[in-house]
Amino acid sequence: MNDENEKKTESAGPAAEGESATRSESVPSGASTPDGAPTAHRAPDGASTPDGKPAADAESAADEAVADAEPAASGSSTGTGTQRRRARAVVAAAAASALVAVTAGLWATGTWPFRADTYCWGAWQERDGEGLLGDRVLDKWGALRFSEESSPPTAAHPEGTCEVTVRDRDHSEREVMSVAAAYGRPPADELDHRTWLAHYLHGSAAPLPDGLDGVVAPDRAVLVLPGACDVDGRPSVVTLNGEAGGRDEMARLLIDLAGTAMREAGCAPRTPLSMTSPVTGSPQKETLPSYSRLCGIPGVTFIQNRGTSGDEYMGAYGTRLQICTLDTASRSTGAVTGAHYVMAGAPRLAALFDGLPEGPERGLVRKTCDGRPTVFYGDVDSLSGTGVPDDETVFARYVRSVGKRIGCDDGGEG
Repeated sequence: MNDENEKKTESAGPAAEGESATRSESVPSGASTPDGAPTAHRAPDGASTPDGKPAADAESAADEAVADAEPAASGSSTGTGTQRRRARAVVAAAAASALVAVTAGLWATGTWPFRADTYCWGAWQERDGEGLLGDRVLDKWGALRFSEESSPPTAAHPEGTCEVTVRDRDHSEREVMSVAAAYGRPPADELDHRTWLAHYLHGSAAPLPDGLDGVVAPDRAVLVLPGACDVDGRPSVVTLNGEAGGRDEMARLLIDLAGTAMREAGCAPRTPLSMTSPVTGSPQKETLPSYSRLCGIPGVTFIQNRGTSGDEYMGAYGTRLQICTLDTASRSTGAVTGAHYVMAGAPRLAALFDGLPEGPERGLVRKTCDGRPTVFYGDVDSLSGTGVPDDETVFARYVRSVGKRIGCDDGGEG
């Protein structure tokens, strides 16, 4: 990201002198400055003490104490020094009392100057939740929270990135948790596009609830935005990568960021996207002794090369979305490759495949299934050429089996 477009914040620790990044520190009640003096902030207009009295009354009381404690005549010499010392003590006590009362009230209500830091263009706020943004992770690890963000997306420049990272205070390079987010579109290049699909529409992910067009896993998430956010006929998406404290936390962060990003880009729907139901479904993982019956479908079979092992993931399974992934790894190099099969029966999810070459021989066909435009996709990556009897026949078997299940007009044939 370009420097002029970046904003960096640190939720703990004072800003280093001369840094261009913006840093903030959450100050607890009763904290002191580096020289040992209590931190003092003037209360904003309208603030009140915990007993309900306006902060201005507390300040007035201090002023009255000053007036009462001053000597009657400036020319008096007897006891003047003592009286002035007493006056200062009274003033200090009254001011300290007023300060403690006001700041305690502000701390309790989250009012300035103790307002929580926000991240990702204001979408996320610290002390929100139990994961990445919560206090527990900072307390447990004695950690610091850092953030970095580009300029927010706009109608003229509908892209943006941000990142929030929690690092161990004593080992600043060790990440405890981190989430990188992006607003934009899938890659235009075919190879990059296929790699992007394999990552975000992975078999380890579960579908989002409440009709939301996306999936979420503990380490990644994607949401396809409404058509009003399309750019040059291509869908806009919000993606997350990293660890936020679990699948549910990733889903919540995803929806919150999507709402803010769409408002910034000028394409937010009248009714905001929301998630009121929990994420359900437990994707299945199985280490395969052979590459046969992938996705649980007879005939979806590949030749397994010697020296490789494979893990199959079957996640989303419904009429809107079905995902099956085979991750293979060479025992000598550890390189991960494999096969990726997807059925997308929701219009916004199907739009993710726009721009890819179509045809059975290219692993992408479109059908009408139970009245819905539906996409069938198969990418065999490094397993190319190992389908039994061939890759195109294997893909046709996948389309036919899933098509019959979801009610395609031709029964999945053709």
